[in-house]
Amino acid sequence: MEKKLLGILQCPYCGKEFKLSARAKNSSMVSEGKLICGCSEYNVKNGLPILLNHEPKHKGEWDDQWSLYSNKIRLWDTDVNEWEENMLKQSLMIKNTSELKGKWILDAGCGPGVISSKLSKYCTGGGLVGVDMSSAVKFANSHFSSSLRIARMNENLHFVQADIQHLPFKNGVFDMVYSAGVLHHIDDTEMAFKSLLRCLKKRGKISIWVYNEDTSIKVKILEVHFRKFLTFFPRKFRKQVLLSLLPLFLIKQSLFGKGSKQDAKEKLLHIYDALYHKVAKRYFSKEMVDLFKRNGLKHVVIGREDESGFSVTGIK
Repeated sequence: MEKKLLGILQCPYCGKEFKLSARAKNSSMVSEGKLICGCSEYNVKNGLPILLNHEPKHKGEWDDQWSLYSNKIRLWDTDVNEWEENMLKQSLMIKNTSELKGKWILDAGCGPGVISSKLSKYCTGGGLVGVDMSSAVKFANSHFSSSLRIARMNENLHFVQADIQHLPFKNGVFDMVYSAGVLHHIDDTEMAFKSLLRCLKKRGKISIWVYNEDTSIKVKILEVHFRKFLTFFPRKFRKQVLLSLLPLFLIKQSLFGKGSKQDAKEKLLHIYDALYHKVAKRYFSKEMVDLFKRNGLKHVVIGREDESGFSVTGIK
């Protein structure tokens, strides 16, 4: 953890600033220590601030999913450079990457940090903070920002383990907030949205990507109805079912798939994302536009949209 991150952090529960008690540090980095506030103290382990005082609901499901990840896996069957371009141009509506210079950006639900690391290189003089409640953020931290050597290569990039509904940031510290594929997995989507808005500066930009309700019958049968049935069962049983279904998905891909093929690990990760989680809501674009507007957002625009999902962007 870089010390400059302390300037934007606060306790996610009592709202007080932290005092740092470091056990291992150098002039700019803290690798081991504690962050102490009025109500509790939190560990910094391997440079990662762990700002959870309880296990958030559904965290175990996400730990299960991200345990399948490795840096050889493409996220969502998409090249990372294509993801970067989509995020910049179609979600954040960035015409030129120079617009990000000096900006502070929050990636809410960063997973293993692949997109965070790509976008952070444009934030010279500012920073990008990736937040996730799951163990995926430990992977992100260890690969992209934990050691002094890595941090020097990614000096604009920071990771924090925290719950989106209880964010550990001061009010109005981020110029931009984006959250891709996360809010539809939270029981109270609007509460999570308001939590993000609290951290956004006045006239700051927020972009959210969620599952599309306006999708195909095939998707609704599998990813809505079958998923609801499957998630009545315990996680251990769900894992066994999805593993047993993997050969069928691979055969289908071999016979009917177009473009590049996913290997077994990549396919299983994507099956988990579609079918494993208890909460996986879908929205019509009008519903999300209404959410933005009733929370005071202006210049609300629908970005990239297909049968899987869409993004909505607005200005605070």
